[in-house]
Amino acid sequence: MLSLALCAMSANFVVLSFARLLAGFAGAAGFVGGGALAAMIAQSRPARADFLLSLFYAGPGIGILFSGLIAPFVLQAFGPGSWWIVWWAMTLLTAVMIVPLLLAPLGANAPAGPTVRTSFSIGPVAIYMIAYFLFGAGYIAYMTFMIAYVRDGRGGAAAQSLFWSLIGISAFVTPWVWRGVLALNRGGPWSARPPRLCASIIRHRNGPPGSPR
Repeated sequence: MLSLALCAMSANFVVLSFARLLAGFAGAAGFVGGGALAAMIAQSRPARADFLLSLFYAGPGIGILFSGLIAPFVLQAFGPGSWWIVWWAMTLLTAVMIVPLLLAPLGANAPAGPTVRTSFSIGPVAIYMIAYFLFGAGYIAYMTFMIAYVRDGRGGAAAQSLFWSLIGISAFVTPWVWRGVLALNRGGPWSARPPRLCASIIRHRNGPPGSPR
């Protein structure tokens, strides 16, 4: 939300770059940490594992869908140079979507589990980190210019909204549509592997449940 507000308040290139960098780091931390948490919860509930992981991965699609329904029409209504209004609209939307999270009970009174400090080697997971870095760099590069491509093809606000909303809908439904098929894989759902890897790292560092400190 801070990143979106910074984009709304300034047109300075350095500030905008910092805002996007901040959003990237925060998004990565939230997605990786949330994925690891979802994987650990799913492993404790094997019967609902696919549902829980699909629920987590469907979340980002909601944000993409809402931004696709809002941004093109705000730009159309206020004209060129109104990007700052779009950023404020996205900031407000983010604030509204954060409210349920703040109201959700997080079990603050639950006792903390025991932890064990161990060493961790980055070598075995380096290939995954490189792959995710290349994936992120690639999709950011082309998705940044896709709306410009639609606009240059004489696509108005409705076409731009439809294009971006379809991406959001696809991101939302994909985990639900494919979870049964992907679960047939011997390694379990493909989308579960990265968070399960993160969960394994966390358990490796903290030790198994019930282990001494």
